[in-house]
Amino acid sequence: MDKHVYGGGQHWYAITICSALLTAFAVRVMWNVIPAMNAAGTGEWGYDRWF
Repeated sequence: MDKHVYGGGQHWYAITICSALLTAFAVRVMWNVIPAMNAAGTGEWGYDRWF
């Protein structure tokens, strides 16, 4: 019986999925962490009240 040989697309599929998940995680972290940092308008930590 012949062995099935996977093409190059199988390799890039895994890389694409992993890259998408890592990018989504980075965006999610930045979306929540950056606004919670020191607000320029108030000089305090936490969300800017004008935002």
